[in-house]
Amino acid sequence: MKQLMQDFKNSKPLKLYCILFSLIHLVYVYFEVSKSLYIQTHSLEGALEKYQFEHLSSLSKITYSLELLIILLCIVFLISVVRKKDNTAAKHFILLHFALLIVLTFISYLVSILLEVSFLSLALILYYPLGITFLFLLYLVAKILYKKIFRNSMN
Repeated sequence: MKQLMQDFKNSKPLKLYCILFSLIHLVYVYFEVSKSLYIQTHSLEGALEKYQFEHLSSLSKITYSLELLIILLCIVFLISVVRKKDNTAAKHFILLHFALLIVLTFISYLVSILLEVSFLSLALILYYPLGITFLFLLYLVAKILYKKIFRNSMN
């Protein structure tokens, strides 16, 4: 664990990734909370006025763009990890990314309780990176198993 933290401190790309990921999540939570509070404040249960629809539509476009941005960030960073061909860096990324996702999920949960907004809408942005990271984990396991099986069949 100490080695993992030391590697994190020494890895500028990993620190930058965590900071950017957290900032995007923070901005996403802000806009999702704004959208939820707008709906609660204006009691939007019936028909929407044009200006209300446009406001909610613009907030939805922003949150959708942030979702795409965080997916792109995750994929670009994973590609850079794969190109390095360093299993240690890949393992460290997976561990730190899962830890980051847990922390951000907890923060989303606290915000949802404090501001009485939907937790699912706040945590939605974290599902895609979780899925991508899980697929990357499966890729690494398959790669390791393939190498072990291939080496054993060669001997």
